[in-house]
Amino acid sequence: MADPTDVEMTQPSEVEPKDSDWVRLETTDGFTYLVKRKVALASGTMRNMLDPTSEVSIWA
Repeated sequence: MADPTDVEMTQPSEVEPKDSDWVRLETTDGFTYLVKRKVALASGTMRNMLDPTSEVSIWA
């Protein structure tokens, strides 16, 4: 089970990540989640989306 300190739920554009240890994920319904990068990288899909050399489009 995820550590509750690894995820923070916020309203859109309410909080910006302060450093590269966090990534901001925004859903199509407007919710924004700040997630520790190490947690996001546990997902292969997220790892590909966050990799600048990947050809996965995150702006589709």
